[in-house]
Amino acid sequence: SNFFSKFKYRHSNNQEPPNKNKEIHCSNILKEHQGIVNGRGGGKPNMAQGSGEAKNINVFIEKLSLTIEKL
Repeated sequence: SNFFSKFKYRHSNNQEPPNKNKEIHCSNILKEHQGIVNGRGGGKPNMAQGSGEAKNINVFIEKLSLTIEKL
C-alpha cells in the first residue's frame, strides 16, 4: 500500500471527515512543507489540499510522513 492509502476517507452524504484529533491541523502541516515543492495550499483543520512542482515530490512526501508519524 502507498502512503496516501493510510489516510483515505470515503465521504457519504457530502459530510466532511471527522476531526478526531483536535491537535492535528492539516492545513498547518501542509503549509509547513509546501516550500519543498514550491507549492501553495491550505484548507481546514480536518482537510487540506495544495499543488506544487513534481521534481521534489519524494522529499515532500518523506518529510510529510515523518511529521505525521510524530503526531
